[in-house]
Amino acid sequence: MATTKPVNDNLRLASLDQEIQEDDPRVIGRLGLLNGVLTGLAAAIGLWGIQVISLQPLPLTQKYNSIILAGGLIMLLCGLMGWVSARLRKTAVTIILWVITAFLITFIASYQPYQIRTLTAWLADTRFWGINIYPFSTAFNWIVMFWGMLLAGLFLLLLFAVLGLFQDTRLLSINQERGQNGRLAARAWTKLLLPLPLVILVSYLTASIIADTSWKGIPIIDRVIQVVREYDGDLFTLGLDDGINYAAARGVRDALDGAYTLSVGSIDADSLTTIIVADFENGAWIHCRFLNDQLNYCYDGSPPYTIGFNNLIAGTPIPEDCRGCAVAADTQWLNWLQERHSQLGSEPIIERTGMQGDFVIMQAQSATNDYAIQCWFQGSPPVKLLKCEEMN
Repeated sequence: MATTKPVNDNLRLASLDQEIQEDDPRVIGRLGLLNGVLTGLAAAIGLWGIQVISLQPLPLTQKYNSIILAGGLIMLLCGLMGWVSARLRKTAVTIILWVITAFLITFIASYQPYQIRTLTAWLADTRFWGINIYPFSTAFNWIVMFWGMLLAGLFLLLLFAVLGLFQDTRLLSINQERGQNGRLAARAWTKLLLPLPLVILVSYLTASIIADTSWKGIPIIDRVIQVVREYDGDLFTLGLDDGINYAAARGVRDALDGAYTLSVGSIDADSLTTIIVADFENGAWIHCRFLNDQLNYCYDGSPPYTIGFNNLIAGTPIPEDCRGCAVAADTQWLNWLQERHSQLGSEPIIERTGMQGDFVIMQAQSATNDYAIQCWFQGSPPVKLLKCEEMN
């Protein structure tokens, strides 16, 4: 007569615990959340990792604000989708959710240099709240934009669809690789992290297709400043050797002295034009224009906001030798300024009190410090006076 071996109670309990653990939607949901957050982090690294490394040593204002916000949104989005899809445990739904996630990631990456950067500029200085500082290209309508982002994110869509297809099996396999304390073992972390290099690579390809090159002018301007103020030879010849148009800064060579900060002045995706602003502690205010990613020209950006502003207050014409000082202004604001000329005096103290993108706040104060106004300007160039107000 055959005998049956008694089953070890510990083994039976371990087996039972494993089955419960595998079927517990809360446990799988937490794994899905972790998987989603890590996937979002990998996508952010692929989209902006090179940019972060390139900008790290540069004196750039609001250096990573928009990237941190956009990356945080992507991680939050992926974490949410990972948690929801893991709780539902329906393969078809999981694939759809991750395909939607891939499209939304492409959307966020496309808008990061524009609307997201604008939002972080508002948060940095609330006086500019509501102003569209970095507008998205006006040439795009919603249909064109939709198909453009779909094309840019095609590889990401395909990758996330595949990851969604195998997500349930993968999470269950990872969940089985736990130590006695319930924590994920090294083998589980290996399975969890294994797809992330592919996510980084495909996200990098997506960023390349989106082709936001507005940030690439910043390291170039930093190098131009460093080289031009220390080099006494011919800048044109040096530029031919280095592949950088150092001669573009020839006209402002004497102003490139001392400490400085850099910022993105404006981005015009339609004309492929980007303005990078260099602010020097010596008071110099240099604008450098890039056309199609090539440094075109650097010039003193302050005259319209100083000389031009002063002429608007006094009601006097722009000097013949300063045509770049002109400021466009409505009759309403011309009259408003000239009515306050007597209170400001013949030589008001003019200084910049704020700047985000190519929007600038200038203050004019009387020499006796008893009266002051603030005016908002926009453009680089032509510069336009937007509005003014008296200061309390």
